[in-house]
Amino acid sequence: MIRKLTAMAVLIVLCVPGPAGAATKTEKIKESHRFADRTGDNRLIVDNIWGDIAVNGYDGDEITVEAVKTISADDRADIAEIEREVFLDVTREDDLFELYVDGPFRDRNNGSGRRSKRRHRDYEVRFDFEIRVPRGTYVELSTVNDGEIYVRNIDGDYDVHNVNGGIEMEGIGGSGEVYALNHDVKVDFVKNPTKDSRFGSLNGDVLLHFLPGLSADFYLETFNGEFFSDFPVSYLPLTAEAYSEKTNGKYVYKVNRETAVRAGDGGPDIELDMFNGDAFLLEKTR
Repeated sequence: MIRKLTAMAVLIVLCVPGPAGAATKTEKIKESHRFADRTGDNRLIVDNIWGDIAVNGYDGDEITVEAVKTISADDRADIAEIEREVFLDVTREDDLFELYVDGPFRDRNNGSGRRSKRRHRDYEVRFDFEIRVPRGTYVELSTVNDGEIYVRNIDGDYDVHNVNGGIEMEGIGGSGEVYALNHDVKVDFVKNPTKDSRFGSLNGDVLLHFLPGLSADFYLETFNGEFFSDFPVSYLPLTAEAYSEKTNGKYVYKVNRETAVRAGDGGPDIELDMFNGDAFLLEKTR
């Protein structure tokens, strides 16, 4: 894999909002890429730390990226050093386009003097992405702080994670995993999933909008939440796994405590994993 920094700044704005010397610097970045084979198993990866990610699928063959990088620091003298330390790393391959926000925060075990010095300074580097991608692309997206993830019109599979923001997906035709730690997950399908999938949130609700005729097996786990469904479902028996040895002459079984229900004739396994939120299976009109 070859990593190459190719960001092109088209606008830079520097402002000093306060008398203490605090500063914000904004840089607009544009990137593009074409896969070698548009019909292949192509992947878009966006690994962000602070900021939003918006991905829109379309019928073209080019990935286009518009990103806004915003540096906020208590001391404007730090801006130049922060720019050197935190940057957008871009990888282009025949079947891969990756955007990776790199910086000292990626290596907590780095004991260098520069890392220790930077740790005591107060700054934030935010990247907000707007990306257009061929709709059949597999998308792998993640952000951590102060960001939302939006996905529109994607037929490919997906792996989407957010820690301190929500996830909203619309016009989705693939299967995959979607998890938001502290906010809601909302997914609107234009094709019901055909492969095993997982949707969840620790402290939010999961709202899934399926087409009529849904057939799938749902495995639900929640601690303080409830399950709501527009679709009639039937309970599936709990599964149990036998240990290889007996205890006091008896076989010991480990019972899975999750609730299992079947919609329609059954189909792919879909896990719904919540802790403090509710799960909704909602029927949409075509």
